[in-house]
Amino acid sequence: MMTDPNAKWDYDVAVIGGGPGGSTVATALARRGRTVVVLERERFPRFHIGESQLPWTNKILQTLGIRDTIATSGFIEK
Repeated sequence: MMTDPNAKWDYDVAVIGGGPGGSTVATALARRGRTVVVLERERFPRFHIGESQLPWTNKILQTLGIRDTIATSGFIEK
């Protein structure tokens, strides 16, 4: 949350929404040297029931370099 009203907003890209798609694209752009701000109305982490990690997302998580972090984060297996 930005609290300084005088802070400078100078980004290459603004991503609207910090869900799976928004956070993935923001990470990918930042790793390619872009300055990115993610705008999200909800506070994270937030409680969700019924979310699942589908097998095809493993390739995306591996590409982003976070697959092992997610795997060892203690999420409930379904």
